[in-house]
Amino acid sequence: MQVNFIMTLFGYRISYFLTKLFFLSCFFIFVTFLNSLPVEADSADCDRYYDMAMKLYRQKKSLEAEKVFSIAISKCPNVAKLYFQRAKLRQNYLGKYQEAIMDYTIVLKLNKNTKSYHPKSYYMRGLCWYHFGQYGRAVSDFSSCIKLNPKYDGRVRVARAKAFGKLGMVKNALQDLKNCSKFDPKYGQGQRAVVIQTLYAKIASGQSDY
Repeated sequence: MQVNFIMTLFGYRISYFLTKLFFLSCFFIFVTFLNSLPVEADSADCDRYYDMAMKLYRQKKSLEAEKVFSIAISKCPNVAKLYFQRAKLRQNYLGKYQEAIMDYTIVLKLNKNTKSYHPKSYYMRGLCWYHFGQYGRAVSDFSSCIKLNPKYDGRVRVARAKAFGKLGMVKNALQDLKNCSKFDPKYGQGQRAVVIQTLYAKIASGQSDY
């Protein structure tokens, strides 16, 4: 009988230990799962990451800035300015045009309400398409930029004129060049006017070295 009691007590302790181990394991798995979930930072954290990345950007520490932007985006996945600035960095300093296109596209999807980044995102993405020789897509993006803001910087009309020229749409290209100074007076004087005149002559004569 004593043996049976000992065996029962031993079995109870084993059962208690296994039950406790089971619940501890479940708790550990639950905590690990929670820690693995992406945690979206608050607006103050987003701004702090943004300022840090922009400081590196201005210092021309491009790779470091890109990493900080990427970390910020992982924590703040719905903040348009983070994608926009990372796209500009990738386009202007890292030559990552395809990645920049992806970022600009996300900006255009995220920022549907305020649209504060839309005109420039279309313009900058159009430049990326132009780089790849996708002139039709470039024209489409430049046109979207102009539609949203007809008085946008004359650069967008110069860029669209070049894309039109590459597509053989000479009349459209020359019309854009004529309209540059109308919508942006800077293009009617000084060095900018010389650039426009030179480009106008090249497109009108069928040249394509621009």
